[in-house]
Amino acid sequence: MSKSTAALIGALLGMAIGLASHRAAIAEISALPTIQRVDTPYWSITLQSDVIDLFPSFDQKLKFSREPARSIADILDQSGLPDHDEKQWPIAQQAKSDGLFALTTAMIFIDEFTLNSLAASDLKSPLFQDIDPKGSPKSDLVIQIYKDEVTFKQATGALGPESANGLFLADTNTIATFLPASFLEGFYRPFGQLQDLTEQGASAIIALRRTLGKTYQHELIHALQQRSGRYYLQSPFIAEGQAQFLTKKLGRLEILGPMVAAQFLADQSVLGQQRSFASLTAAMNRIRRNSVLSPEEYEISRRIASLPLGDGEQLSFLLTVKSDDFYSSRDVARYYDLAWGLFFLLDSEQDPAQDFSMVRHVAENLDASRYQSQIKDIESRLRDLVRNTLGPEKDYTAALLALPAAVNKSDAEMLQKRPFAAYEQLLSSLKAAPTAPDVLAYVADLFTSEDARDVYATLYNRALDEQDHGAQATIGSPLRLLGRYVDTLMRAGLINQAASKIAAAGDLNKAQLTQLDIPTRSNLLLISHYLRLRDQASDADRAKLECEANLGRAIQAYDELSTSDLMKNALRATDSVKLPQLKSVYENALGMARSAVQRDAIECGIARVEPNSWFIGPELAGLQDRLDEINQLIAAPRK
Repeated sequence: MSKSTAALIGALLGMAIGLASHRAAIAEISALPTIQRVDTPYWSITLQSDVIDLFPSFDQKLKFSREPARSIADILDQSGLPDHDEKQWPIAQQAKSDGLFALTTAMIFIDEFTLNSLAASDLKSPLFQDIDPKGSPKSDLVIQIYKDEVTFKQATGALGPESANGLFLADTNTIATFLPASFLEGFYRPFGQLQDLTEQGASAIIALRRTLGKTYQHELIHALQQRSGRYYLQSPFIAEGQAQFLTKKLGRLEILGPMVAAQFLADQSVLGQQRSFASLTAAMNRIRRNSVLSPEEYEISRRIASLPLGDGEQLSFLLTVKSDDFYSSRDVARYYDLAWGLFFLLDSEQDPAQDFSMVRHVAENLDASRYQSQIKDIESRLRDLVRNTLGPEKDYTAALLALPAAVNKSDAEMLQKRPFAAYEQLLSSLKAAPTAPDVLAYVADLFTSEDARDVYATLYNRALDEQDHGAQATIGSPLRLLGRYVDTLMRAGLINQAASKIAAAGDLNKAQLTQLDIPTRSNLLLISHYLRLRDQASDADRAKLECEANLGRAIQAYDELSTSDLMKNALRATDSVKLPQLKSVYENALGMARSAVQRDAIECGIARVEPNSWFIGPELAGLQDRLDEINQLIAAPRK
């Protein structure tokens, strides 16, 4: 990420963003060692954790770098942190003493980031102004961080969606949550552009920001509610609605804001400074005003759209329900969706003060009897807003049939380095089928260009999970989606993650395939073979293995293009008006494949491919005429 892009992201976030008593039912949380006490402007924090540093290999490298202080400053400049005040929030000072990714530093960073981001706009809204911490005395806060979700749940006994993010215990003013401690080590190790210390640190701290947003930030909102001294924690529906909406809005800006920044930089050379800035402002306003949502928010909207709304019964019940009944209900997941939906509606309106005053009065007094007509009206408006957000009704199949055309338009925008416009091209499909594996995979692909590894990993894993649970993909057999994700991981140098995904697929030779899926299986078998050999190889031999693996993939691509019956049949369609264009595209692709085979063979020092070469699949090894053609290609002069 360039410094200009990073600086823009920080400015954009500032411009754009412009638990209840059930938790006492958890008898006691297992004790964690106290790492340190940290002072911030609003809390004296006692930090307890079984993790000391979230990225120890990086902090070790930073410690022995030529200018650690300069590197820390450069990384913070690119972190997207708006309006940093080092005196109030001594992040750089803490990083110099403990490490940039020490838990102490990370908590100061995320607290300032969250509060500064909300202060620009949201904490000025009548919906959230009560939880603004400014002006109230400093209080004590205990933060307990577990090393992973499993350890967190074992220690707390937490179950259900209400503890998906963590827990807030009001009686002891304690946040208990988890961070995937191995995530940064696994996804942000030095490779490619991340071999540069600043690039690696900036990418990792942005990923940490987004990861903390999924766990810690939700509970931090509850701590703000507790600090306010208001009634919020006595109303589980409002407490969860505020926390759900604000964290998902922050998350939306976390993933879409960098897209807008990157697009602005690309647009400047085409549109000029003034027009490109106007386009940037319009895009950020659409995001901030809830006109463009994140993939997760479209999924929530789709679930709300399936509910029978309009008679006011659901909101009347939820505004007056007590904590025990709210959190113990089998419908608690639906309650969370509607809690988000209420604040989505109110935040989307020009003046929500009157409606929120009524909602607050009902919740405080646990009595909706005087406001049935108003509550019915709010519920009807929520139903209509969600329908308008999702657009014209499409069934699942129709949405997937329309996907290829949307992908073509999205690809055209990506070629112009306009990722946010590319995202908008996929919105009709995302709105109609937000859990479709195909849709999630194509959206994930948009984030590979920004190297947002945590984002595309989440989306690809969500797509694979949906597929595993029976969702039908149209881009081929289940293996095709896996193949695309593994390719993405390999390009990013995420070898271990690719290996684990292939291993989880089981015996690739027994996978159900169509004719179109055979190249995917061949590629996965090649990668799997490479990874096994790599584990046993010395460092000196690994470079040669990688070169041979690249040659094997180039040979596969060339062989598939030159022998594909599907392509041959398409090229015989002489009545097609697009035939000249198709032939041109095919010849270009075939030429690129030929060049790749010749280039990789020279780099590997291979003059001839033998039938027993490890990097060719069994299908090709048994076809001597094909091998002869490939060897002739290798021997031919390069054009």
